[in-house]
Amino acid sequence: MFQEFYNNSNLLAWPLLGLGIFVTSFMLVLYYVFAVISKNDRDKMAALPLEQESTGGSRNDR
Repeated sequence: MFQEFYNNSNLLAWPLLGLGIFVTSFMLVLYYVFAVISKNDRDKMAALPLEQESTGGSRNDR
């Protein structure tokens, strides 16, 4: 059923191009995270939401 629909379609290249761009960008992000950033930097970034604020208090104190 779908084969007949896509057989004569000239627009099939656009979804494939979008998929290719998505997969390429996803692979580049994974490469950046696991190869470029050091493990110590990743551990620091992972702990950021868990760190205590040192000055100023919380935002809800207003």
